[in-house]
Amino acid sequence: MNKLEEARVKINEIDREMAELFVERMKAVEKVIEYKFQHNMKILDSNREKDIIQKNKAFIIEKKYERYYLSFILEIMRISKEYQGDILGRKD
Repeated sequence: MNKLEEARVKINEIDREMAELFVERMKAVEKVIEYKFQHNMKILDSNREKDIIQKNKAFIIEKKYERYYLSFILEIMRISKEYQGDILGRKD
């Protein structure tokens, strides 16, 4: 196997792991929105989002990846909020 094939195999493995983690995350989002619904809370918590971004950004040791990670985490948060809105829409 050449270096390109090895890199692609590694990417495929990571993508599979990320898909599994994504499903786990969305299940956790379901629990969050259930709590928010029961306690009449809003979907958006700007302070928590800022905290998450700052805390998780610290895990990116190689700074050349930081701005890409920020785009990644912001998109995940956007998807989570969209999903929460969809769930609440079904509860109304």
